[in-house]
Amino acid sequence: MSSEGVVRTGISLPKKLLDRLDELRRNLGIESRSKAIQEAINAFISERTWLLGKEEAVIAGSVTIFYTHGKGDVERRLVELQHFFLDLIRSTTHVHVTEDKCMEVILVVGSVKKLRDLVSYIETLKAVEEVRTSLHIV
Repeated sequence: MSSEGVVRTGISLPKKLLDRLDELRRNLGIESRSKAIQEAINAFISERTWLLGKEEAVIAGSVTIFYTHGKGDVERRLVELQHFFLDLIRSTTHVHVTEDKCMEVILVVGSVKKLRDLVSYIETLKAVEEVRTSLHIV
């Protein structure tokens, strides 16, 4: 990348986070912190741009949920939400990761508003450890 159009900036990071970044960067063969941080910022923007879309905009992609099996009524509530969001959810896949950890991948096509509602609901479930989205505004 040429230096034309590049802006230098400074950021403050916890030392442990920077150490983790440097170790990962070295192990992956990424030449510099700047390059690694550029990749992280691009991923952040890609993962969250859909949140700013107009409510009626159409998105397509996946919602991946990691949760603890058997904690509360998470399985029942996930099935209920799939029925409630029939117009948004196209397909789901359930994976048993370990004896007590599960992953659910939900493929979606629909409005930004509906997806915001879906993700917000999932994030309220106590057994849910992580929700990741990979989405594209159509």
